Amino acid sequence: MGGLRFGDEAEFADEIAKAEKLDPKSNVYYLNLPKRWVAGQVIDPMVDEVIIGATVTMQEEGNPEAEVFKTTTDEFGDFWFRKVEGKKYHLWVEADGYVTRELADVDATAADANVGRVCLYKMIPLG
Repeated sequence: MGGLRFGDEAEFADEIAKAEKLDPKSNVYYLNLPKRWVAGQVIDPMVDEVIIGATVTMQEEGNPEAEVFKTTTDEFGDFWFRKVEGKKYHLWVEADGYVTRELADVDATAADANVGRVCLYKMIPLG
């Protein structure tokens, strides 16, 4: 199905420009290598319900100049960041009426990262 192709580098120059080498000493190039993902679920543990439409923001840990990713939770309270680089990330989870939650050192360097359930607690007005 075209998974392996052989030929001169000049024949594949356009594809090689987009490809990656897993071993710098090799002449094997890979296209469309899978990327990592970071995912989780946002819940309100006091009522044991998911939170729909919570905003989840993610940025590379320790790099304030890095790209900022944003998504919202779906009807199951789930969020996904797909096709991200294998790095450590910092996450912020916020929803109207809830205290913002931060998660540091979400590690997607060696494997995909499922942060599991992220609990948000309602703000209690003082006074």
